[in-house]
Amino acid sequence: MGTSVPWPRRKLRSRSCLAPGYPCGPYVVLFDPLDGSSNIDINITIGTIFSIHRKVSPGPDSTVADLLQPGTQQVAAGYVVYGSSTMFVYTTGYGVHGYTLDPSLGEFLLSHENIRMPKRGSTSTAPMKGITTPGVQEYDGTWIA
Repeated sequence: MGTSVPWPRRKLRSRSCLAPGYPCGPYVVLFDPLDGSSNIDINITIGTIFSIHRKVSPGPDSTVADLLQPGTQQVAAGYVVYGSSTMFVYTTGYGVHGYTLDPSLGEFLLSHENIRMPKRGSTSTAPMKGITTPGVQEYDGTWIA
């Protein structure tokens, strides 16, 4: 018999085991949409972000303490982007690696090894909704629609 992982159900504000009747495993998985399904019809990239922590509560059942751990306690984290190609990106704390789904094989293949942020980017972006701090809005007039 396998084990299942407790996970919170965001919209229901509760937690659940993926496979009721099986004991919960030693990890908890939290995940959320990278962007909502309402964007599918306007061709915006959608995906899922996730975080994996070790279970910290004693006993077979998980508690809220298992879910509300700081990011520094993560075992792994990443995201999946769905679109014309499906990409899975994750880290276990020793580099970030990206895998692209090969539909002909039904497997993810390493396509982006040891991903790094550039020292200086050429594009800036920020969600401006609700930002009222003087100076921030004036920083770059191209941000204001």
